[in-house]
Amino acid sequence: TVEQAGRMVLERLLAVTGLERAIMVRFDAARSDAEILAQAGRSGGAVSRTVLASASDPQRVAHLSQTADIQAAASIAGTGVREVLCARIAAEGEEHLYLYLASVQGRASVDAATAEFVGAAARICGLVIESFARRRLESLRLDVERAHLVQRRLLPHDEGSVGTVHWSMRSLPGAALAGDFAGVAERKDGSVLVWIGDVAGKGPAAAMLMATAQAWLSSSAMRLEAPAAIAQGLNDFLFARSDPEEFATLLIVLVDPAGALTACDAGHGLVLRVSGDRASRLEAAGGPPLGLVPEATYAESGVGSLLE
Repeated sequence: TVEQAGRMVLERLLAVTGLERAIMVRFDAARSDAEILAQAGRSGGAVSRTVLASASDPQRVAHLSQTADIQAAASIAGTGVREVLCARIAAEGEEHLYLYLASVQGRASVDAATAEFVGAAARICGLVIESFARRRLESLRLDVERAHLVQRRLLPHDEGSVGTVHWSMRSLPGAALAGDFAGVAERKDGSVLVWIGDVAGKGPAAAMLMATAQAWLSSSAMRLEAPAAIAQGLNDFLFARSDPEEFATLLIVLVDPAGALTACDAGHGLVLRVSGDRASRLEAAGGPPLGLVPEATYAESGVGSLLE
């Protein structure tokens, strides 16, 4: 980790400089916050914000023996500190990291070679931190790719047929994990259950809710339940296991062996039915999006036939 690498650098700095305390600190002058990320040597003691501010230029190493402003700092004066060295760590994505070294009983001043060594150590730290960041990004990219693959396996093939239903679909993954889902399942009585839905939001939470809904619907298809009953059961299941901002919209269509269509629209909204060169809006009974309202009731209605 960055903290472990930081401790190794700090211990080496103490050995070379002869100073007593070394820390890696995150400091934002705009907020006056100083957060210690790693430390070595003597513990305790204040961290001078004046010293940190003096080292804001990554090309400059600030140290007590050369800067009058630092010598006059309230956090330094009267504490017995005889030397302070500070260098900013320049790393992409990390604008407020510093190496900070101090000594009470050690050497009274620091020569140019020692200051340059600390500056070089800060530059090396910056490279190490950027390397960690690249590795994290690559790991995240691979995780997202694997998650996209899992999501794709939960969906039907792009083209296929089952019973009286033939389908063609395209699902194009975005940069983030999403909650779009769809399914086609033949039932024991010869009917076919078709659904399409969308989970609110993006990211892992939406992906998990999508997987939950998809598994529930696949299982319900085997139980010969009506569309409205499926929607009501899934609503109750999601409401009990999700946060208020997590919900899903869903359109369920049951195709009986003769081609008659029965649909339930759980907040999904705009659905178009295309026949030949004509397109019309499919209007179906239903209820609210799933997972929003406890014990919500859902209705269903006939919406024509595949033969029309």
